[in-house]
Amino acid sequence: MNHNLKCLFICLIVALSVTACKKKPSENPIDDLPPITQEGKNTFGCLINGKLFLPGKKVGGLANILSCNYGHDPVFNYSFHLSAYNDRTQPYRSVYFNSKNKPLSVGEHDLGSTDIDSEISVQYVEWPYGKDAKTYKIDPAEKGKLKITKLDLANRIITGIFSFNATNQFGEKVEVREGRFDMHH
Repeated sequence: MNHNLKCLFICLIVALSVTACKKKPSENPIDDLPPITQEGKNTFGCLINGKLFLPGKKVGGLANILSCNYGHDPVFNYSFHLSAYNDRTQPYRSVYFNSKNKPLSVGEHDLGSTDIDSEISVQYVEWPYGKDAKTYKIDPAEKGKLKITKLDLANRIITGIFSFNATNQFGEKVEVREGRFDMHH
């Protein structure tokens, strides 16, 4: 009997510790965003229409949920790419930033639909299961903002904050607010 009580006690502790690891969402989704840091912690988050968006991967899902590259490229001169995916949600969601032929610098940059009409392009995409993707782009007349807060080429760190409004091919709109990233590239 003593052995059975020990096993029961150990199982109870394991069960409690596993369920205690799940963090409850806060009343205010801003509280669940990663903190704004400048250390290359590989974090990304924003609010999309007031709801929390963080990169996430289900078991067996996408291989790379968070990616950042910056540097000199022989074809594009300078190239910046930042992407964040979440395939745990339905629909799957992602945010992409891209720039070609333009070196980054600390400070504010305009965001647009393409890297031709702005310094840096951004898109938000939703993939509902079994349906076509909805791609949200910025209206060229309404620029978004990206503020690069740190660009440390020696340690390969890029950090920033961002916000933008975008519309998809069906006229549906999203507001992306409180965006932040702290990435190694």
